[in-house]
Amino acid sequence: VSECESAVVLNTHWPIDTWPGFKEGLFFVQDASAQFAAHLMNLEKNMLVLDACGAPGGKSTHLLEKEPHLSHLMIMDSD
Repeated sequence: VSECESAVVLNTHWPIDTWPGFKEGLFFVQDASAQFAAHLMNLEKNMLVLDACGAPGGKSTHLLEKEPHLSHLMIMDSD
């Protein structure tokens, strides 16, 4: 996880709905491995990207956070 600079790792359990800002949508919680997928890609401005395993959308959200100027981001899933 240390390779993913956006990941925050908690050592104790703290119910997410008690975190300031969570209910207001100020941050998104996802597994570090989903975040790491965006860091493995060489994202560039105006790039076309397909997320073929897109549910529930965490990786896609992180892709746009990392490179907000993608030309297109197509998201699909089998279900």
